[in-house]
Amino acid sequence: MTHAETAERQIGPSRERLKSAFDECLGADPEFDHFASLAATICGTPAAAVTLIARDMQWIKGAIGIGREEMPADCSFCIHTVRAGHFLSIGDTWIDERFRAHPLVTGPESIRFYAGVPLSIGGTPVGALCVIDTRPREQGLDSQQRQALEMLAAQASLQLQLRRTVVERDDALSELNAVVGQLSWAATHDHLTGVGNRALLRQRLSDRVRENGPPFGLLAIDVDHFKRINDSFGHQVGDELLKEIARRLQASLRPDDIVIRLGGDEFAIVSDQLVDGRRMAELAGRLLDAMRPPFLHDGQALECRITIGGALWPRHSSQVGDVVRYADAALYEAKSRGRGVFVSFEKGLLVRQSQRRAEIARARSALSAGHFIPFYQPKVDLERGTILGLEALLRIVEPGRAPVMPHTIAAAFDEVEIAQAIGRSMLEQILRDMRHWLDVGLQFGRVAINVSATEIGDPTYADRLMLALHRYGIAPETIELEILETVLLDQRSSAVLASVRALSEAGVRIAFDDFGTGYAALAHLPSFPVDTIKIDQMFVRQLEDRTNQAIVRALLSLAGELGLEAIAEGVETKQQATQLRALGCSVGQGFLYSKALPANAVAAALTRTPQAHRRLRGGPIAGRSVPTCQAA
Repeated sequence: MTHAETAERQIGPSRERLKSAFDECLGADPEFDHFASLAATICGTPAAAVTLIARDMQWIKGAIGIGREEMPADCSFCIHTVRAGHFLSIGDTWIDERFRAHPLVTGPESIRFYAGVPLSIGGTPVGALCVIDTRPREQGLDSQQRQALEMLAAQASLQLQLRRTVVERDDALSELNAVVGQLSWAATHDHLTGVGNRALLRQRLSDRVRENGPPFGLLAIDVDHFKRINDSFGHQVGDELLKEIARRLQASLRPDDIVIRLGGDEFAIVSDQLVDGRRMAELAGRLLDAMRPPFLHDGQALECRITIGGALWPRHSSQVGDVVRYADAALYEAKSRGRGVFVSFEKGLLVRQSQRRAEIARARSALSAGHFIPFYQPKVDLERGTILGLEALLRIVEPGRAPVMPHTIAAAFDEVEIAQAIGRSMLEQILRDMRHWLDVGLQFGRVAINVSATEIGDPTYADRLMLALHRYGIAPETIELEILETVLLDQRSSAVLASVRALSEAGVRIAFDDFGTGYAALAHLPSFPVDTIKIDQMFVRQLEDRTNQAIVRALLSLAGELGLEAIAEGVETKQQATQLRALGCSVGQGFLYSKALPANAVAAALTRTPQAHRRLRGGPIAGRSVPTCQAA
């Protein structure tokens, strides 16, 4: 049986009932050239077509970049799309057993990439909207291109339906009304999930305000870490997750409430009778609870958590535009608090978010101008004052100005793209400095690098770091990663643990920074390959307090029992250094010994005095004395 015969059998008996009307739709139509042109433009391909399968032939209804000759259906690509009944993508025909010997691949057409979406009439597949390229695209279409292609295919299907309806003389009016209804629905609803879209949101909000309707609440919703699921499991799994989330949202609401998919992984809900923050919080709580059961895919549980921001009309504003903006502001605040929570709008959010936007803009500008520079604060032997190692600290250095601390761009470290770009820039400069020091014969012990949850939560971080070390010829044992214990409470903690274990096994040292300020690190010490704990400066600065002394003594005892290095931060006075030594702490850093220094000043400090003979536990000899309180 040929592919065409198989497709005909799958299409079913309904084809015969439609045949006479459908046959009149087979000719070329300029309107469908428009669909093909849009598809090619959106997907970045030189050719696209709207094809129909009938009478064992493929017919070209509309096209751009290819000829319009009909061909046997069995020799076409689109018959595979029709037969499958769903989106079909062939990244490289040369490596696909089904197509490597196909005449359209080996012949003058030289098709290397194909992606198609079925066209249907009344639920029956009759053809395809496809895009074609003579170059392979192993990654296929991205999610936005695929979504746009499916939307165009849905519209083309509706146009085909309309053509058939016009051709069919009997019951023409009822058929036409049905098509108009489908077009109206398609204009106001999301084709993937079936919930409303932005157009419906604008319409319903305008209607409520114009009619002076009852108070309502607007909830803005973001799916947590959706990109990671798409990247790890593919867009098809991502689409199924979005449909499940839409279903759970609808199941948690009353019939009169409206669920909207704004696009991508963003949703919104309009709910009447939300007259105060308490009721809005109760609704948000139900929605958060509805997402707690995992989404199951091939027996694997995937989280489908959401973050919610909300605003009330007319309580927060009588202007619809303001209510939408305020809900978005509340959502942004909720995401900055760690996701998986609900935040209601309050006026102060706008001020804080304006400040965050300014910090992000400042970070982008500094990154573009190359103003992020590593400074290095020595870690010293509290007994001898010799340098045992260095901690690399980010500074913003603009020509003619004093170095600026990183807290002035704090919001930028919550933005994945910027945080990772800053981390890559810093790492390259740090390794370049280390390579220079090694080349001139300086011994600096280990260099500690601070990494954020955004950086080390990236599954590729460990591989990228090891490649960079290899490129510069830097031994992993000379690097120490400092991680805040709050990272362990982040939703990316499993990815963090995987990266930390991989790096630790490769020889990179791991330190918990600001140890003792929370409760996460203590609980995770048995499972994390930690080598060093850094006693937070809040305990060191108030070391005359007996409670703080007891805490520091306990931390030092814990480190000793577990075989860990202990380093005291923020040592600013000789009295503190004396007290720390008395408590059993032998390594510290702080202004008593040195502020953070630029790389050239570090080199000068390392060459200024004779080499010491102290060794940081687990690392190479460090080796130089450093005068106290050197300028940054």
